Amino acid sequence: MRMNTPIATPMDELRRLYMLQICDSLFPIGAFTLSNGLETFVQCGLIDAVEPLGQYLTDYLAVAPYQELGAMALAMQSADDEAAWVLLDQLYTALRAPMEVRQGSAKLCMRLLKAAAQIAPLPVLEAYRTYIRQGDCTGQHPIAVGLFAAGHGVNAQEALTIYGYSLLSAMTTHAAKCVPLRQLEAQHVLREHLPALLQAVQSALAITREDLGASGAAFDILAMQHETLYSRLYMS
Repeated sequence: MRMNTPIATPMDELRRLYMLQICDSLFPIGAFTLSNGLETFVQCGLIDAVEPLGQYLTDYLAVAPYQELGAMALAMQSADDEAAWVLLDQLYTALRAPMEVRQGSAKLCMRLLKAAAQIAPLPVLEAYRTYIRQGDCTGQHPIAVGLFAAGHGVNAQEALTIYGYSLLSAMTTHAAKCVPLRQLEAQHVLREHLPALLQAVQSALAITREDLGASGAAFDILAMQHETLYSRLYMS
């Protein structure tokens, strides 16, 4: 008995490719230079093998719906309401306590907006860029990604999954370099956490603005300590 399964339209596939392009580690915005504090975990001996990396990813996914994934989801939901996503930018910026993480996200945001203006111009992204120039917004990368996805009509769940995967993939790559770990070991840990990523995406889609900002204190504290590391590979 044949089962009827949904068939993606060419436009759906094209939208997916748009997201994959801007979330690719090789997309030229410099995302590969940021570890968002993971390097400090390694230097402090908190991540020195496969098992601690797995625990790190588990803990990260527990708070991601209230951080990057949540900010992106809220940006997609409010893409047609400029006042709402301007407020979201201000709130998310205030909640990003570590300076390097906050500034790194702002740099990625501006580079993404500049790149998008050349290869995929969208009115909502140009409006975001204008608010940043005027000083009304700081500019935050997950918000820009959310507005990009909404502007292209990408399904929210799929967009968040692609973005979340790019974050997890970057973390495992950074850990493999810093610890160091065998690449296949790191990839095994990544694969084990993909179901948890899907759960985190579902949680992110359900949050409100009042939920934004919940986090494990260790992530913020060690990201702040990164500022004073004697030697480092990454900018955050």
